[in-house]
Amino acid sequence: MSLSSTTNKVIYNGNGATSAWPFSFPVLEAGHLAVIFTDGAGLETVLSPSLYSVDGIGGATGGSVTYPLAGDPIATPIPTGTKLTLLRTVPYTQTTVLSNQGGYYPEVVERRFDQIYMALQQLEERVSRVSLYPLSDPATEQGNFALIQQLQPMNILSAQGDLLTRDASAHKRLARGAAGQFLGVNGTDLAWAVPSQPVAPQGRLTLVSGEPVMTANQTGQASVFYTPYVGANVPIHDGSAFVPTPFTERSNDLTQGSTGKAGPAPAGPYQVIDLFVWNDSGTLRLTRGPKHRKAGTFTITVATPAVVSWVDHGLHDGATWTPESTTGNLPTGAQVVVGGTYFVTRVDADTFKLSTSLADQVTGTFINTSGTQSGIHTGANYTAERGTGAGTCELERVDGIWVNKHDITNGPAVQRGTYVGTIYCNASSQVDFKKGSIAAGFGEAIIGVWNVYNRVNVTGSVINSGGWSYAGGTRPAAGLATSRVTVVAGLKEVGISGSFGVAVYSAGAGSNVNMGVGFNSSSTFQALVTGSPGAHGYGSPTGTGSGQPYGLSYLCALEQFVSGAGYSTGANGGITYSWSY
Repeated sequence: MSLSSTTNKVIYNGNGATSAWPFSFPVLEAGHLAVIFTDGAGLETVLSPSLYSVDGIGGATGGSVTYPLAGDPIATPIPTGTKLTLLRTVPYTQTTVLSNQGGYYPEVVERRFDQIYMALQQLEERVSRVSLYPLSDPATEQGNFALIQQLQPMNILSAQGDLLTRDASAHKRLARGAAGQFLGVNGTDLAWAVPSQPVAPQGRLTLVSGEPVMTANQTGQASVFYTPYVGANVPIHDGSAFVPTPFTERSNDLTQGSTGKAGPAPAGPYQVIDLFVWNDSGTLRLTRGPKHRKAGTFTITVATPAVVSWVDHGLHDGATWTPESTTGNLPTGAQVVVGGTYFVTRVDADTFKLSTSLADQVTGTFINTSGTQSGIHTGANYTAERGTGAGTCELERVDGIWVNKHDITNGPAVQRGTYVGTIYCNASSQVDFKKGSIAAGFGEAIIGVWNVYNRVNVTGSVINSGGWSYAGGTRPAAGLATSRVTVVAGLKEVGISGSFGVAVYSAGAGSNVNMGVGFNSSSTFQALVTGSPGAHGYGSPTGTGSGQPYGLSYLCALEQFVSGAGYSTGANGGITYSWSY
């Protein structure tokens, strides 16, 4: 036959319906036709002849392939996204023998010529699928061949994300790195590494889910959140270096301990507690550390009022204190019991008096004791110091990042927890964020959350909407425990400042009045302004104060009547402050 066309291949796209596939080129024998199925991923499979039937073998105009076969209970027409290719492929062997002086059969010779030209067309089809270098540039082809040889080692890449590199002698596989690592150089080789300077934690502690900077007061919250703010990474130490670790918002339930690995124990009243982010075998957690605790042995007088002696107690006016244990008995008939919470009025560095409430402490109402006592007593404060050693929340810096120095029960092992901030739990073991307000008897401010990183400024006012009268010594403004700004700080890094002012007047000229602000004191001015009402009996003294909080601290509005017939104040006097948390 004659070969008027060079075509030896036809490609069809599947449509889920067609099963008859024609071809227009001659095929001498059934074994010279390949039927190739290409799946949606591009994988080609040469089909077994048992899976299809062919008509037109040996004909000059081609034929048809039926695939899948009619009645096949398993196969279905090939779907959209797949292909079926019909390709004539002849052997490169020559099996025809022409004997000397034997018979001459033109169709035998012609068939051999047909197969030769089919083989040439077959080669042409293959060559058409490669790129040829220009006739005048044979070096390009040599370069392509060298490139192919260089790419052959890529078969050593065995997992997704592998990289191909080489050492001094051969190509090698570099397995993908971990989250937070970068591709660096170790000597003359490539290697995964972590940044030598860890990224700072990028979230903030908050009492509102999804709100890193709170915009409204939050009272009595039982959950704390660590949510992304300037980014969504937090460095977590893996034993050798800090790994920048992506995170989504984490939460901590103050009522839990082991559940969710929330902390060593549920949060308690009047406690300062640190929080850590850590990697719990692939689960990032926000976990509380042990409560802050400063403890020591004490003695207590049987007297009116009772005086506690605790060497170098370090407590300020209004701090809380708890008798934790005794080997004998506290004074009989006393108001002091093991496990109770009392409020301190500092006498000196080694002694203090007790009140049953902050209001009583402000007004000077103290606990009396009677009867007898025995044994060794131990007491503690949970707001002033972390403590040191195992079982405490002692911190240390590693590469500039604060971490836990000791293992934390239901939490991170040593140095595996990144310290992110501190909270203060109120009498109900909950956290408050109150910026202060104008209210009868002062709208108290309590900022019970503090962040180690990404702190923001908060300002507010604690104002008494009414006036008051006074003719005594030094006391918190209006004699109220609410005339203050209370804040918590986990590190001694930032200062708080405030000012107190109010209009005063008296029945006549000559009264002397001092106004000011105390830092961690309800009786000692940091600075004061003398405000004599003057000839007409009016004045507006204003005093300022500041400090560098650590643990639980406060600024208190203080007033002092010096001389004269007493005075009264106008409405809306109070303290304004500035703080970062």
